[in-house]
This record gives sequence, C-alpha cells and structure tokens, in this order.
Amino acid sequence: MENYNNFIILWIQSKNTIDQDILSVNGTRLDRNSSEDYDKFVSMALSVKKEYKLLKRKNNFSIYKIANNTYQILSNFNEIDDVGRRVCFMSYIQTDGNVLTILQQEAKLYGYTLHKGDEKTIVKNTNRKMYFLLLSIVLILLIIFIVLLCH
Repeated sequence: MENYNNFIILWIQSKNTIDQDILSVNGTRLDRNSSEDYDKFVSMALSVKKEYKLLKRKNNFSIYKIANNTYQILSNFNEIDDVGRRVCFMSYIQTDGNVLTILQQEAKLYGYTLHKGDEKTIVKNTNRKMYFLLLSIVLILLIIFIVLLCH
C-alpha cells in the first residue's frame, strides 16, 4: 500500500452458505474462532451509525463520512455468489491517502474487484480537496484571462 497512515477493515459476504464470510484487517484475514477482536472489527465494518454523514447512496452503493479521512463504504463487487448475485462488502477505511486504492488492494487479496461506477463515486466523494483545488485553479485562470482581455 501507499506510504500513508492506513487502516482498513473489509467484510466480504461468502459466495455460498458453506464458507465463512471474509473479514480482513490491513491485509490480514481474521478467523472468527481464533481472533478475540473479530466481533469488534465486524461491528466497525457493518454498523452504520446515525451520526455518520451520508455522502452518496445509489442503488446498492453507500458511502459515509465518519470523521476526517475516515469512511464507511457498502456495495457489491463485480464477482457473483453461487446463486448469481453480486457479492456484497462493507468496509471501514481510515487514511491520509487514496481511499479507492486502499479498498482495491484489500479486495484484490481475495480475488474481488469493484464496479467502475462505484470507483468513480468513491473518488468523487473522498477527494473533495483535490476537486476544490482544481476548481479554484480554473477559476483563478479564468479571472486572469478575463482581466487580460479587458486591458
């Protein structure tokens, strides 16, 4: 992963009723029976609290801002389960870096990929500073251009 302060919990629905769901914390898969922190991490990934700020909800996709640089993302992967549904996931991500990259890398460890539309929505809703900066630069250049044309 990038050289940032990253923390990710990723819960992935099992593809069938026999296998266990996947719970991954910073690239390490936790086993329900051998990790004392399993329930705590599942709760962090799965529980949406009313104080979380909903940034975007569309179909099966939701992204919440929990705090500065901390997000919860709920959606489905491209891959399907044994009955033909897209496999669902829930994640808790805290980072100073790129939320999308961290989620993609964690999902890739288990063979899962994000839907392109979800990727765009994640970038748009987690990189607001970058969008604001770009918009500011464009506005400043536009003002300079208008001032130069008027003289």
